[in-house]
Amino acid sequence: MHTKNIILSMVLLLITLSCWQNQWQTESENILQRYGSLPKGVILEGQASGFNRIETIKYRLSDNTFILNQNTFYPCPIPRTQVAAVLLALSKDDRIGVSIVNKKVLSYGALRPDGETSKALVQADKILVSVIFGWTKNLEGITLPHDYTPKQTKRRQIPAVSINKFKDYNFALVDNVYYLQSMKMINLLLPVGPGSAADGGYLPGQNMELLSPADLDNLDEIKANSRAYIDIPQISKAAKIGEFAAFARYLRNSGNLNLAVLAQHVARSN
Repeated sequence: MHTKNIILSMVLLLITLSCWQNQWQTESENILQRYGSLPKGVILEGQASGFNRIETIKYRLSDNTFILNQNTFYPCPIPRTQVAAVLLALSKDDRIGVSIVNKKVLSYGALRPDGETSKALVQADKILVSVIFGWTKNLEGITLPHDYTPKQTKRRQIPAVSINKFKDYNFALVDNVYYLQSMKMINLLLPVGPGSAADGGYLPGQNMELLSPADLDNLDEIKANSRAYIDIPQISKAAKIGEFAAFARYLRNSGNLNLAVLAQHVARSN
């Protein structure tokens, strides 16, 4: 009876590992299809929800606010220069993200890799990837939630990348002002395969079961305290860029708005 239980447990473990492998393999393939390589960094996805239908829109320079339908307001969470940059980028390509490849910034979509918006995303990634891989030297001066000390891995069996998604931005209208109610940060750890993608980025690998247990524990720590990590200033800036990007996608998709024209208007406002 004891032997049967052991065999049954081993079978269930193999099934679980197989399902887990298939899940992350599908995730890798979906990301590869959209971005062309695995973004070893931060990506901003999705369209905002919670806004009423927008018939008219104006931009008010004095407080960096959009006036919607003449009597409701959306205060921009990022500086005006970034507002214009995100609008222009999304007028050309729906993707926004950065990856660090051989210490250089690879930008997905139309954001300038050397622009302030891309640099802000890189700073958020620097903290998240350092927590996941236990690179404590990059975390000097950063207070992690619950004073967490990332676990260390002396030697990894397979190379891996961390991918951090900001998505699912939902808003509510309160006293004629739209406020962010919720959003998600999705953190992934995926194995890397040999070779490079056409853009020079990383390609998916296999053998999820060989990922470092310490790295996975660090990843679980971020997931369990996601809200607290988003509150870290550098990560908060990335989340706010994602918030505005979600709003801009809503304007483009639901209002058939020309984001390039709006970007010019915002940039030239005085």
